[in-house]
Amino acid sequence: MLFKAVISGICNGAVNQNVIHFARDAGIWPTDGNALCQEIRDNFLVAIRARLASTQKWTSIQVYNRALPGDPAVSLPINIVGALTGNGSQAFAMTGILIRLRAAGGGRHGRGRIYLAGLEPTGWSAGVMTATEQGNWVAPLATLTNRYLPPNNLSGFQMVIAPKINNGTNFVSVVRLELSSTPGVQRRRNVGVGI
Repeated sequence: MLFKAVISGICNGAVNQNVIHFARDAGIWPTDGNALCQEIRDNFLVAIRARLASTQKWTSIQVYNRALPGDPAVSLPINIVGALTGNGSQAFAMTGILIRLRAAGGGRHGRGRIYLAGLEPTGWSAGVMTATEQGNWVAPLATLTNRYLPPNNLSGFQMVIAPKINNGTNFVSVVRLELSSTPGVQRRRNVGVGI
């Protein structure tokens, strides 16, 4: 099964979202959709919130079954905030931590991105993430790698890269997460936001 997870939040009044795809060899819908919502809430967000400013608040998780287009999503309302309370008032809403997703094969279909709003300015110098802050991200990325990437895949849900037009079977496995030393800017439309 191929799942599309939409993780929504608010940072300094601006809506932000990440669309991340996960696959599972066999499953039951919507039971696995509910399980993935809980997995993201309890493990994915817990791993990353420690490095993000408290101005970032996640508000909902929606999971879609890509094999059933048009079916409603499984939704889970949440209230989780970033854990850093330092200089978060300077965090820019659309500028954030950039994590690159890499598949075994290269090319445009072998990569993706996760943008994490709630950037804490004290971990940056002249537009580049400090070495200390890069070191602070080692543990969260190791947690995500162990839970969602092969060979461990402890969660049972594997992070994948999938094209927008998909019948639920076209995807490639993510094999590596790369932290960017420069911030990313999320410039796309959000799912279900606006007209």
